[in-house]
Amino acid sequence: MHRYCLCDFIGLWGFPTASIAIHRENSGQIQIEDRTGKKVFITLLRELYESYDIALVVCKTHSVDTIHASNIAYLAFFYGAVGDVSKSILSSRLGSKFNESFLNDLFKNFEERRQSVDKNAFHYKIFDGHQSRLGHYYRHLFQSVNYINAQNTETLSYIEKYQYIKTMRAQLSTQEQMLLFWNSVSDIGMDWEKGSKVVLDNDKLITKYNLIKNIPDGYSKYISPRKYYPLVEYEGLEQKPVGRASLEARYC
Repeated sequence: MHRYCLCDFIGLWGFPTASIAIHRENSGQIQIEDRTGKKVFITLLRELYESYDIALVVCKTHSVDTIHASNIAYLAFFYGAVGDVSKSILSSRLGSKFNESFLNDLFKNFEERRQSVDKNAFHYKIFDGHQSRLGHYYRHLFQSVNYINAQNTETLSYIEKYQYIKTMRAQLSTQEQMLLFWNSVSDIGMDWEKGSKVVLDNDKLITKYNLIKNIPDGYSKYISPRKYYPLVEYEGLEQKPVGRASLEARYC
C-alpha cells in the first residue's frame, strides 16, 4: 500500500496550507481598540496575570486551595469578570465549585482592580472578557492540530504529522504559546491534554507535538509550563526529557 508523503497530503486536500493561512488571518485580525495582530497578545498576557493575582488573593482569603487559581484566572480573563453578563457567565462556570461569598469577593476584587489598574499598562477596560476575540482562534487551532493527529499512520507518519504541526507552531509567538498553555490547563481547554476524555498518549496534543516548546525557562510569571508538561522537549534543553524517547516510540 502506498503511504503518502506530506507533500502528497497537501496536494490531495490542501488542508495544511489553508489551515496555516486561516490561522495567520485569525491572529492578524485580533483587535483591541486601535491595536491588531500579534502585539495584542502581549497585552492579553499581561491582563491574564492581573486576573491570576486576584484569583490567588481570593483563594487564600477564603482558604481555597490555590491550585484552583489558574483556572479561575483564565475563565475570568476569557469570559470577563465585570458587568452583569460576564459575572453571570463566570458564576455559572464556577458556581458549583465555590460558594456565594467566594464569588462575591472575587467580583468585588475584579471591580476594584479594574478601577485602580495602571492606565498606561492597558489601553482598554480590562476584565470585559475575550471570548469574542479568542474563541474562534482557539477552536480553529485545536481542530487543525487534532485533524492532523487523527490521520491514519498509513496516510501520514508521526514524523510527517510532527513536521506539519511544527510549521503551525512556528506561527505562534511566545505570548501566544504562553496563552495556549494557560488555555490548556483551564476547564475550557482540557481537550488539549488534561481532560478526563484524553486517555491515550497519542491524543495528548501539547506533549506529542511540543506545542509550547518555545516558552523559555522562567518566562512564566506564575505557574510553570514545565511542571504541567514535563515531557515537552523545550527549546534550549541539552537532551530530551527522561521518558520522551520511549513516548515518541509509541506515537509511531
